[in-house]
Amino acid sequence: MLPKYRNRSTPVILDSGPFLLLLIGLYDSRMIGEAKRIKDYKPIHFNILIQFLAGRKIFITPDVLAEVSNLSKIVVNKDRILEFLKTIIPEFQQINEYTTSKDIIIGGS
Repeated sequence: MLPKYRNRSTPVILDSGPFLLLLIGLYDSRMIGEAKRIKDYKPIHFNILIQFLAGRKIFITPDVLAEVSNLSKIVVNKDRILEFLKTIIPEFQQINEYTTSKDIIIGGS
């Protein structure tokens, strides 16, 4: 049984690994566990991630976006990359990109 996450108001910052898993899973969940860079994941990991993210505001940094863009070219066959990009664009539009100073992140002024 999947755990139930109660506090849906807490935003989530995704790093490149979970973000790539999310996008690939939304595109073609059969690739999970098969494609490069996500071979260690199983469909249950995608299901847990989806449940955890449901109803939450998702943030990524520009660096994560760039890294996932580059990794996507490795994970998705070049013949399917345009189809992949068309599929994930609506997902990108729902995610907030955020840039902040390292001092704010570590609690400085």
